Amino acid sequence: MKKYNLTGLSDDEKKYLTQQLGDYRTKRAAKEKINQFYQDTIAAYGFDHLGRFESFTEMGLERTIWLILDESKDQDRDVEYKKGDRITLLDASGAKIRKPITLDKNSIWGDYHEMCDLLKIKPDLNNSKYYVGLTRSKKKKHKK
Repeated sequence: MKKYNLTGLSDDEKKYLTQQLGDYRTKRAAKEKINQFYQDTIAAYGFDHLGRFESFTEMGLERTIWLILDESKDQDRDVEYKKGDRITLLDASGAKIRKPITLDKNSIWGDYHEMCDLLKIKPDLNNSKYYVGLTRSKKKKHKK
């Protein structure tokens, strides 16, 4: 790490800037680590997308729904999924836990607790420790 001589700043200002730089480097390293995890896991299993299995309280629906949260983007984003797509449950290290589940119209809009039952995991609304690999359904084109 290169050292810089900051002039014209008080000791408190220097300390603050040094702390900010340390925080930035820590966050950047964590982001690089999660990006590498996503790339390696997607490549290893051939997933189309990967993300954390999370719950979200939907006020309009008055229930808790499930979603796939992609942490590898600059801002966390939900991954869209459709009927016929398959999800594979993974642990925090990226190892498969269960066989893939094909989503139907009920599971797409299913309650978070219902999906946990289907995946055979204990619901945890505060912090999900599971990842979900998403494989898009490959629809066959009809020939004329």
